[in-house]
Amino acid sequence: MNTTPPEGTHWTEDQWKAIATEKSSLLVAAAAGSGKTAVLVERIIQKVTRRENPVDVDRLLVCTFTNAAAAEMRNRVSEALEKALAKEPGSLHLRRQLSLLNRASISTLHSYCMKLVKQYHYLTDIDPAFRIGDTAELDLIQDEVIEDVLEEEYGKENNLAFFEVMDRYTTDRSDTDVAVQIKRMYDFSRSHPWPSAWLNELVQTFERESVATIDESVYGNILLESVKTQAEGWKTMLSQALQLAKEPGGPAGYAPHLEDEVAQVEHVLSSLRDSWTTAAQACDEMAFKKLPAIRKTDLIDDELKQKTTELRDRVKKEWKLVQERYFARSADSYMKDFMTLTPMVRELVRLVNAFEESYEAQKKERGIVDFSDLEHAALHILRAPASTPDLVIPSEAAEAAKQYYEEIMVDEYQDTNLVQEAIVGLLANETNQFMVGDVKQSIYGFRLAEPALFTDKYRRFGDNDGGVKVDLSMNFRSRQDVLFAANHLFKQVMDEKVAKIAYDDAAALVPGLQGAYTPTEHFTPELLIVDQSGESVGEDEGSTEELDKAVVEARLMAQKIKEWVSQPEQYAIFDKHTGQTRGPQYRDIVILLRSMPWASAIMDTFRKEGIPVYAELASGYFQATEVAVTLSLLKVIDNPFQDIPLASVLRSPIVGLDEEQLALIRVANKRGSYFEALCAYEQVGEDFSLRTTCQLFLTRLNRWREKARRAPVAELIQQVYEVSGYLDYVGGLPGGKQRQANLQALLDRARQYEETSFRGLFRFMRFIERMQDRGDDLGAARALGEQEDVVRIMTIHKSKGLEFPFVLLAGLGRKFNTKDLSAKMLLHQHLGFGSPMINPVARFQYTTLPQLAIREQLQQEMIAEEMRVLYVAMTRAREKLCMVGTVANAEKKLNVYNMQAESAMGPLLSEFVRSNAASYLDWLIPAFLRHPAIELDVASSQRLTSQGSFHMEVVPLEKAAITSGEEAVKLSLDPVKHGEIRPVDDELYERVSARLRWRYPNEQLTKVKSKQTVTELKRKMDTVEAQLIDYRPAVKSARSSPMERPLFMQETKKTLTPAERGTVLHTVMQRLDWSEIHSEDDVEEGLERLVMMDQLTVEQRQSIEAADIYTFLNQPIGQQIRHADAVYKEVPFTFSVPSSKLYSVTGDAPVLIQGMIDLIFEDATGLYILDYKTDRISERYNSVDEGLEVLRKTYVSQLQMYAYAVEQIWKTPVKRAYLYVMDVHRVVEISPATSIEALFAGMGEEATT
Repeated sequence: MNTTPPEGTHWTEDQWKAIATEKSSLLVAAAAGSGKTAVLVERIIQKVTRRENPVDVDRLLVCTFTNAAAAEMRNRVSEALEKALAKEPGSLHLRRQLSLLNRASISTLHSYCMKLVKQYHYLTDIDPAFRIGDTAELDLIQDEVIEDVLEEEYGKENNLAFFEVMDRYTTDRSDTDVAVQIKRMYDFSRSHPWPSAWLNELVQTFERESVATIDESVYGNILLESVKTQAEGWKTMLSQALQLAKEPGGPAGYAPHLEDEVAQVEHVLSSLRDSWTTAAQACDEMAFKKLPAIRKTDLIDDELKQKTTELRDRVKKEWKLVQERYFARSADSYMKDFMTLTPMVRELVRLVNAFEESYEAQKKERGIVDFSDLEHAALHILRAPASTPDLVIPSEAAEAAKQYYEEIMVDEYQDTNLVQEAIVGLLANETNQFMVGDVKQSIYGFRLAEPALFTDKYRRFGDNDGGVKVDLSMNFRSRQDVLFAANHLFKQVMDEKVAKIAYDDAAALVPGLQGAYTPTEHFTPELLIVDQSGESVGEDEGSTEELDKAVVEARLMAQKIKEWVSQPEQYAIFDKHTGQTRGPQYRDIVILLRSMPWASAIMDTFRKEGIPVYAELASGYFQATEVAVTLSLLKVIDNPFQDIPLASVLRSPIVGLDEEQLALIRVANKRGSYFEALCAYEQVGEDFSLRTTCQLFLTRLNRWREKARRAPVAELIQQVYEVSGYLDYVGGLPGGKQRQANLQALLDRARQYEETSFRGLFRFMRFIERMQDRGDDLGAARALGEQEDVVRIMTIHKSKGLEFPFVLLAGLGRKFNTKDLSAKMLLHQHLGFGSPMINPVARFQYTTLPQLAIREQLQQEMIAEEMRVLYVAMTRAREKLCMVGTVANAEKKLNVYNMQAESAMGPLLSEFVRSNAASYLDWLIPAFLRHPAIELDVASSQRLTSQGSFHMEVVPLEKAAITSGEEAVKLSLDPVKHGEIRPVDDELYERVSARLRWRYPNEQLTKVKSKQTVTELKRKMDTVEAQLIDYRPAVKSARSSPMERPLFMQETKKTLTPAERGTVLHTVMQRLDWSEIHSEDDVEEGLERLVMMDQLTVEQRQSIEAADIYTFLNQPIGQQIRHADAVYKEVPFTFSVPSSKLYSVTGDAPVLIQGMIDLIFEDATGLYILDYKTDRISERYNSVDEGLEVLRKTYVSQLQMYAYAVEQIWKTPVKRAYLYVMDVHRVVEISPATSIEALFAGMGEEATT
């Protein structure tokens, strides 16, 4: 294998190794920004286009994580094939690959499973016409199924095991806890290749543990390992305290006690290697004696004394927690719990199986599946019937797939779960797997992803066991200082034990774009620590404690954003699309948050600061006023006897009643429901206006209720919007675009609901209520395009795979979310089930061994995942990384963090520090206190030899919280508060006055139209000449005229108006084929054909005389057209004229003129224009000639404008323009205008009022 990239290519050696390696399975560990997608695509291209043994593209199975990634990859492959084909246009192989690409298996694994199920549907019990169930629909089915299952269990006689479970794990008010646990156990089981086996293993684990000793227990060993980590941390802290006590000025009298306590901790560590009992005894025997008093005469440094005492006190606190949490109970009592819990677990498993059976039946009845069903159906197809969990035998389908696919490629392999791994394992052989990913970016633990699959292969392949490992560490995204900052941090926090992967030289990021970025100190990565211990931020803000951390950090970030945007030269960024540098824009900036609770506060602060901002909020949708009002109306339509929703609707703009009117309605019937009172007032109310309003609403309500009974919910909502006008109304409110998007999202949700197996308004409202009860939210509807110039706020998970020139990483001082760890019942993929021991009779509970062990394991896995989340966040930045966090007391916290940094033995921070972190700052600050560029007073003496620059700053609260202009205002108002006269700044006064006096120089242009039709201009020119009407380009009245009934609903058919007859004639003249007309009968046939083609109605056909058209075609003008070289019918045009030619205004702006020319024809003599007229003149004037003269004067300006437009656009002079008058079959000849001045003569004389 040649790992040297071909000459003229941009690939690194490692990238080319990943592209070119053959005859071996390959694991590519691709760090952030290392071009893994490009490598994967190039590997496909190389396999498809190589001259020796090329592979057809449809014989590669490429699995991506998202549909968007699959579409992008397919597009990249297509572009590469087209480029290759351009170089070899005669290659039949490349042409074949382009044709095969559409059916190539480049998709998500779920899509491939769907394809497999449809191909082998006869091997499954899934309906061939299945559909993927909507998530909300499936949740609703699950809720109904679990209710039915529990209801059935409650009805069984002597169901003692069930009632024992319910007594222990439910409350007096509901059985929600058990219902939730059953669904969670079901979901966990579905993430295993053998769901039933996993559930059975839960019971078997408890059965084994019930006869084992605590030293044999897997749970006991996990807890002992945790205590060991804690004890090592105690030893480190006590050793630091001892060192401080022995320093000059230190509390030397404390030293003997501290030495004794260090020895006690060492004894605990030694006992942990023996057994649980000896460890518990050693921990119980630990004693922290009272420290000797320090006399005032002793020359003791108070700061050293305080630090020593704080370290010791923290150890005492941690020891007490361990003692109470783990060793308060005896080993025997822990193990006896398994005897009691085993029947509980067995019964829960039985309930899960009953739920699964009923749930599967419901899905089968409806013909729907979920993504998990697709995966397990694919496994069923690929596994032979004789397969067992211990011995998996490939089926004939699996063997056929193995023979067909040359290689199995898996993108984002670190996010694969056990089921997906089993599917890939059945499709691949030992030498044809290509897996690419980065375990440091595995952040989908909540989806039960298994990063251990990646790390296990990484270790094995690194030892050449089963395949080849390739590390792609060169980053082609970010400035080197961003990469060096990430390396500095993660070399100190990531290792095999805590992070489950070592951040060694192979994992470290290497700059790959040194030449693209100009070195500058302005792009130095920053860590800004907001110190909340400062003074109050002003009288209106209240105390420091009350000041919201989110608002303070938002204000600080607003200062940074304004600094970046206002200094385009200092913060010029490299634009990858243009290859040039440019100043920063708002859309170049992103704010990354771990979760979105702070997003609303940040958005509000930014808006006050004048910074455009956008975030896809996952909450607040149902609280939006317009959505709440619409849902209240739907509730009333479903059941009007609901007082609160009805009052809400009546008070809303849909009806518009005030409080007094609502009170008057209530008085009409004090005892009944409010709806009954409304109906009563509609009959006997004294206020005529209010009674009329009630009548109108009740009439609409009855229509809507009738609509709800026979129409889909979406149609009902659409009708509500149209009839009430509420959608238009909210569009006129502040934030109207977002409000309308919210209402439209509700309509879209209703459409999606109707596509499910549920129907009707009642079920829809129940579905919405269940979403609200569960705390789910649709999130505010998207009302912004991707290219809008706004600062974006998003979660770190949303940002994965993206990159931004400026990244603000905020909320770093927030505690990690440990809500899942405090749940009553815990689940773990490998450790199983953990719950407290609950005595429902005595009404007490206590923790159990599996509960403690699973909680500890979940805590460790959470810590590892949070490290990976932080890695993803920091590597999103291309040029500038700014991290922001808040601490309560910076001086105190920094001293603690510095002690943690000093305790590090080598590059890594201590395991105790890393595993006990409660926020990102608990890693960031100790790590960067060791950076050589840090100049803080408390910077660690244990500096690392890290590359690059870095800036860490403690920002006082009063500085961080200052808003735009607040500092200047505060300074200017200080003298006024003391009664001093503040002089007026003449320069500022003049600037303000000048702005207030400013007038738009082209104000007159705002009063005239910027676009006109020829018809409007003709009318205007006629007005100027005849002074018959006063043309004013004003806005039409908003008052609407009464709507007429449609023609088909009118009792007597209405004849066509003259204008309608003219429109029909123009349609006929355009659509008739004149070359086929040789007689009047031909015209008749042509008209009938237009009717049959639905281009004319019968009424319109009857208004046209075939004789008129035939006569026209036999006139000299008609014959001339028939023999013309070219004929153009219904020709639209647009041209511009300076506004000064049309209006008496100062300033010149183009005015667009548009129109439609009936007919243009060209022969050897020139270009001609013809306009048909249906005006009746034979009966209106004394003679035909008089009528023709009137028409000539009426339409001369219109025909001249037509001629001028053709001459300007086609650059060809018009010889003549004609009017053809159908009424008398005469032609009126009009000469084109000689110039634009002649054409619009007199137009500017009109006043522009």
